[in-house]
This record gives sequence, C-alpha cells and structure tokens, in this order.
Amino acid sequence: MKRIHEFEALRGVLALWVVVGHVLKHSGYSAGMLGPFGLLAEPGWPVDLFIILSGFVIFNLIDHKHEGYVPFIVRRFFRLYPVYLTAIVASAIFAGTYLDWLQGFPWKTPFIEGTIRVAQETDASLVPQFLVHLTMLHGLVPDSILTASQYAIIGQAWSISVEWQFYLVAPLLYFALRNRPLLLIAIVLGIVALHSRYWLGEGFAVNQAGYFLIGIVCYFAYKHSDRWPLDPVHVWLGVAVAAMALAFFLTKPVSLVLWFAVFGAAVLGKREKRNPISALFNMAPMQMLGRISYSIYLCHILVMAGVSLTILRTMSHVTQLEHMALLMAFTVPLTIALSALTFRFIEKPGMNLGQRVAKAMRPKSLRPVVESA
Repeated sequence: MKRIHEFEALRGVLALWVVVGHVLKHSGYSAGMLGPFGLLAEPGWPVDLFIILSGFVIFNLIDHKHEGYVPFIVRRFFRLYPVYLTAIVASAIFAGTYLDWLQGFPWKTPFIEGTIRVAQETDASLVPQFLVHLTMLHGLVPDSILTASQYAIIGQAWSISVEWQFYLVAPLLYFALRNRPLLLIAIVLGIVALHSRYWLGEGFAVNQAGYFLIGIVCYFAYKHSDRWPLDPVHVWLGVAVAAMALAFFLTKPVSLVLWFAVFGAAVLGKREKRNPISALFNMAPMQMLGRISYSIYLCHILVMAGVSLTILRTMSHVTQLEHMALLMAFTVPLTIALSALTFRFIEKPGMNLGQRVAKAMRPKSLRPVVESA
C-alpha cells in the first residue's frame, strides 16, 4: 500500500500543535488571551484531525490489505501498545511528582484546576486506573465506576482508547457497508450506542463518529479521484465548499479547513499535479516528524512536566511569559529527540514484531472478514 506523504507529514504538524497547545495551557494561557494565535492554545482541535485521519487511513489499509480480522487486530495492537505501555508506566511512576508540580503551579486557571482534580483522582486510585489503562479501553469506563478514567495517568491517552475502539470495529463496519442486511444491523446498533453518549464521555468512540465518518468518506473520494476531471481550480473550490459546509455544522472550523486543504493537496499529488502543500509536506524534516508523531503525542507531557518543574525550582521569580518561553524552547526539541529514540528502539521494533506475528497467523485464519473490493 502506497504511503500518502501529505498525510504522513500532517501527523507531525498535528502532534506539534498538541505540544504547543499544552505548553501554552500549562503556562496559564488560554485561547482568548492570544488573539489571532488563540487556536494554538486548543490542543483538542488537532486531536479531532487525528481521528479524521484515522478513519481515512484504517479504511485505506483494510481496503488494500485483505486479511482476516485477527491478524488485522494483532498488527494494530503492536502499532499502538509498545510506546503506549512505556508512556503509562512512566506516567504512573511519576504520578505523585506530577501532582506536586500542578499543585505548586503559580498560575491557577480553570484548565490547571481541572488537571489537578484529575491528577488527584489518579493518585487516589492509581492501581485500578493503571489496570484499566492496560486494556486501552479506559475511555469506556464511566465516572460512576472509576472517576476520570478517560484522562487519568496520561491525559491525552483518551484518544488512544478511541482509536483502539475504532480498530476493533472498523473491519466489521467495512464489511457491513458492503452488505445491506449487515448495514441495517450496524445502523440499529449505532443508534443504540448513541444513547450511551449521555453517560460516557469523549473517550467513547461513538462520540467521535462524525470525525471518523469524514475520514472514511474522504478515503472513498480519494480512492475514486482518478475518475474526476481534475484541475487544481476545481479541487480547491471543492475543498473550500466542503470545509465551509462541515464547519457550519461542527464547532471547530479551523481543523476542518486544514484537513480539507491537505486532502485536496493529496488528491492533486496522486495525479502528480504540483501544489505548495505537497511540496512542503514532502520535505524530509516534515516526513520525519510524521514518522515519530505518535511518540511525540504520548511522550510530550512527561517532558513538559520535567522541564517546567526544573524552571520553577531553579527560577524563584520567573514570570508567566518567561516560563512559557523557556518551556516552549526546551520542551519541543527535547520531545522530538526523545520521540526519535522511542520510535527507533520501541515503536519500530513493536511494529515489526506485529507484522511477523500477523504474517504467521494468516495461513491459519478462517475466511477473511474483509474481502476484495
């Protein structure tokens, strides 16, 4: 399956956006304080794009790699779990230090206070929180059973739970889309699942279904784009109309504009039509950031907490602006360096192991869940 370079680089851009957003949030800055740059302090927005991208990539993978359900799940498990396990173990070890850092923070904002409450819940119920996180299904645990399980230990891992839930059902959904009786059953189950959104939070994959759906629809549009009478003007016009239409119904228009801009560039790139986004995103540094983006996403909070704690302990009268500038200057490069190491020594070996295990299982698999289109 050919890698789409525009989307590979987009991962890196989104991961850095999350890092910058958390640095700003943990320095006491909110979107409203930053004027036209306020979107940088919205780390949740790029996560929505990660979910859209996941819908696209997973259906692309299923459509091209015709394998049984179990080998598919095995490969996706080994794609996520090695770095994820490393991150949650490290975060659990330093949970007490993390709470002390937050409680000693000189700038108390609603975001910081909310983060402190989650850290307190984590510290008070660390063992059950850790055990639930080992399953990657912590997003399904309601607060009535285990408070703040979606965000405990490692806050950004709520979206990893969403990803894992999607992986578990994506092959079945793909198969249902090609069989009308099964599609009707899937719609009924979807309606039932929607009722659960009232007692499960954003870590429940159904609550992110709109973003997954955008990615899935875009995949099929990309797949059949060879049939379009393309010229760049028509593509960018279509991108603009789609982005504005969806932005009208959803609450994060900047995310959607960025997605459709990169999607349009990918469609043009597929037809070997030059465009500035493809030219930028095909550059080696952008591709490198994309490859290590998963590690960046999971590791940056640990790096940021360590850097901030060092700043606050060594500079007794640091101002809010100085803290933000120093935190940004050290967190970004240190996170990239650490992520390059975890990619090489943890993430990549894990993916290779998953490929070998899945390959060994294929001859023993029963009739594939996903058949040739």
